[in-house]
Amino acid sequence: MPSRDVLSDVLSEEVVSFVRRKFDVVGVVVAIGRFAGGTSGTQIVSGPSAPEADEDTLFEVGSLTKPITAMILASLVRGGDVALEMPISELLADGVRAPSKDGRQITLLDLATHRSGLPRLPPNLGWSALVSDDPYKNYTREKLLQCVDKNPLRTTPGKKFEYSNLGYGLLGTLLADRRDTSYAQLAREHVFAPLGMTRTRADYADDFRLIRGHSIRGSPCNPWHLGSLEGAGVVRSSVRDMLRFVEMNLLASTTPANASPLAKILAVTHTPRLDAAGDNRIGLAWLTTPRGNVWHNGGTGGYRSFMGFSPERGEAVVVLANLATGAVDTLGWHLLDARNSL
Repeated sequence: MPSRDVLSDVLSEEVVSFVRRKFDVVGVVVAIGRFAGGTSGTQIVSGPSAPEADEDTLFEVGSLTKPITAMILASLVRGGDVALEMPISELLADGVRAPSKDGRQITLLDLATHRSGLPRLPPNLGWSALVSDDPYKNYTREKLLQCVDKNPLRTTPGKKFEYSNLGYGLLGTLLADRRDTSYAQLAREHVFAPLGMTRTRADYADDFRLIRGHSIRGSPCNPWHLGSLEGAGVVRSSVRDMLRFVEMNLLASTTPANASPLAKILAVTHTPRLDAAGDNRIGLAWLTTPRGNVWHNGGTGGYRSFMGFSPERGEAVVVLANLATGAVDTLGWHLLDARNSL
């Protein structure tokens, strides 16, 4: 059982007051994990009438899936299955046109760094899906490939950062196709099993074990199903497993040249490569701030998540909640670096 002592120095009266104010909603649970000084710890904070929860309780983690997809990509690159500069035309099904602009095709690196020219959401998703409580459920593989084939790019690939769930969904699908398997199996083989993330899944077999999500207004929500966009946000995980994931990324960021193959795969994903939104730099999914903090966040209809680590201080933080509120990000940033106010 991880120690909670590592959290005592950051769970100040100000932090406790913030959590009580922002998450005092019927049925809501906040799961906090921290690694510092070589020790990890977790804390569960429950609102009124919240279900029983612990460090193994499952949450939808939304876009925290993207660094997992990035790790799959880095692993397949190391294994020689693909290359970062490989055009997606080499991976698309026969008869599907690879979009291009100004003579430039999309590469796997473009998808992984949000520079593909693809929009945030699929243009053929449909209005009914956008107002649905499970918007991607019926977004099939056929619709994804039709979207890629028929829609012109917004910008030249490689030129401009534009966050794209469509791009990461496509990336996950292409990598699974390359290995003739499912995204869920790729995630188990290349991420969950090697890192010991025993509770984490990239499928829907554990829907019944999910803690119930809540909208930003506090209304109960149904789980999301990602259709063919699994690589963008399908993962369900616990604070224990996600802390393990971010802790291993932290340790990989400071490992020597003779590090293990697994550490080298992880290090590739968060090494900054290109400019991203604001003052951030992006690696493969992971974002890095000017202060050197490495992070990602996520959200679905009824959940919000944040994870980050500081190679300089040797600390890592995870916050998961079954409430779709940006207060999770505010809390996560403060726990990672107290210079970020609540």
